[in-house]
Amino acid sequence: MKFFLALTFLIVILSLFVASWPIVLVLLIFLAFERKTWIFFLAFFGGIILDLMLFRFLGATSLFLAAFIFLIFLYENKFEIYTLPFVLIVSFVGSALYLVIFGYNYIFQQAIVSSIIAVLLFALCKNLQHKKV
Repeated sequence: MKFFLALTFLIVILSLFVASWPIVLVLLIFLAFERKTWIFFLAFFGGIILDLMLFRFLGATSLFLAAFIFLIFLYENKFEIYTLPFVLIVSFVGSALYLVIFGYNYIFQQAIVSSIIAVLLFALCKNLQHKKV
């Protein structure tokens, strides 16, 4: 968990200075497939840091991230969430909602970039996991 906490902090800092698209959301969607409860802590922690650094209402990003991860956990029973199409759709919708709620520009383009990164990360991890077995 310490590794993921450090990774979340690094990604939050990266998203503050390099890109405006929600890279933290992409990381959390990727981690949600592990079905661990500490992901909510990561969502809360990452959201608080983002809010502090961007001078936003404290807790707004945390609430969005935790609620979105909760929705992914709810849909785990209804849909097959361990597929590329699901990752693509969820990351696109989540990124677009995040960008709309927090007032970013170029929403469609940034949501597409987030989706591509999420799918590539998911495919890479799935490939690495398949090679271990």
